Amino acid sequence: MEIPSTPRYRFATQMALETFTYFNVLSFPLDIKTLIKSEGIKLKKYSTIAKKVGISVAEVCREYQTDLAYIFRADSGKYSIAYNDTKAEYLIRFSLAHELGHYALGHLEDFSETVLRYRGNNLTETKYEVLEKEANCFARNLISPAPIADIIPQNMYQEYFGIGYQAELTRIGLLKTDAHYSVLVASDSNKKVLKKIRAQLSKTHKCSTCEAAFYKKNATFCPFCGEQTLTKLSVSESINLKNRGNYMRYSKIELNDEGFPLHCPRCKNEDIDSSQKFCQVCATYLKNICIGHGPFEENPFEPYPSFGLYKEEEGCGKKLPGFARYCPDCGGKSTYYFQGLLKNWDIEQKEWEELPF
Repeated sequence: MEIPSTPRYRFATQMALETFTYFNVLSFPLDIKTLIKSEGIKLKKYSTIAKKVGISVAEVCREYQTDLAYIFRADSGKYSIAYNDTKAEYLIRFSLAHELGHYALGHLEDFSETVLRYRGNNLTETKYEVLEKEANCFARNLISPAPIADIIPQNMYQEYFGIGYQAELTRIGLLKTDAHYSVLVASDSNKKVLKKIRAQLSKTHKCSTCEAAFYKKNATFCPFCGEQTLTKLSVSESINLKNRGNYMRYSKIELNDEGFPLHCPRCKNEDIDSSQKFCQVCATYLKNICIGHGPFEENPFEPYPSFGLYKEEEGCGKKLPGFARYCPDCGGKSTYYFQGLLKNWDIEQKEWEELPF
């Protein structure tokens, strides 16, 4: 296969979104090092290489013909990326994403000129520029995807995405172009992940009573304390809230994509499935739903609180997230809170404040 005469921007954008979705990226700045390692690619610091060989970092840069990062593939097929760890973190992030682009786009496997080593002897300057532009396109759409960037205030790009000034200018200049390609190539799974991130940014609420934060399109009651003291935040306020961390993080029960627990929230029994209402070991009601305000029937599963064997009490019955003590729509209690699986917010907040740090 020959190197194309012009950059495949559509393909590079598609591969960036697929990589983004495959690793289920839900927050920024992107943890590019962890992502690369989880793909089985080794990371090597220029400073470590320099110390091992007995040369300077500047000499390592000259050897690799770049002062940023360099990707290569061994005869065994294993990939490694060497990077200049003396650079600023934002520059390291983009450089590593760029090298990952060469890997994801098959630059070291699909073309005879670049097999095993990217800067092969047969690579002309024109062909080199084509591959570089493809890798740059992949990198910017991985660490600052256009479907997310178009709802972020542009003066917050550097802060939110963890990119530098030049990358910010490039993202702004190519936003419409990348957004166009993203619409053309995005799969249903891509759209699902991107929609979730957009929701986290544009639908965040904060409660002034318990200081919790959560995202939901519309909410009347706080799902943590049940009060109607909510403020819907703007995207800028949502980003600042996340970066400053000035909100209370309450305990939750992990649920799968269908809203079913990974194991019984009480006894940790893993032999459960979504067709079951109750745990067969401890009789805990497994799903978190709204059961209303009561009064509730006497518990048939002493000493563990439940709310009835085969019938739900009055309430809207909506499925709730694993952290919800109350229904954000009607204010009713959740099954997890009623069963004592989630602590009352003020008790948990007091316990947090008393921790020795």
